[in-house]
Amino acid sequence: DENSNLHPSSKMFVDLSEAAARNNESLRQAKLEANDYRRQMQSLQCEIDALKGANESLERQIREVEERFSSEADGYQNTIMQLEEDIRRLKEDMAKHVRDYQDLLNVKMALDIEIATYRKLLEGEETRKVRQIQLHGRTLPK
Repeated sequence: DENSNLHPSSKMFVDLSEAAARNNESLRQAKLEANDYRRQMQSLQCEIDALKGANESLERQIREVEERFSSEADGYQNTIMQLEEDIRRLKEDMAKHVRDYQDLLNVKMALDIEIATYRKLLEGEETRKVRQIQLHGRTLPK
């Protein structure tokens, strides 16, 4: 009877030992997997940190480029405004020169008419004196 009792106890002990060995193996495997996952997580965290750094660097570069282009755009806008002002001023100057030219042309035409009038008067006076000489036979004084 004792032998039969011993035998189930031994069997139970063997079963428990095997179960403990299996559990130890499972525990060891779980620890290995946990370590692998921890290493993967650390690797991924390093990658995330590197990507965050790269992202921050790119965002900084974008801001710098935007600031530079904004500054350049402001400069170009100022140049455009200055050129538009120059064009407006030149148009005003040109209009003034056209008016001045027109005024001078009007004065010239008036002077040309006046000169023509005096010329006709002088020619008329000459003609009168020539007729007078022809009529009276006198010579012109020198």
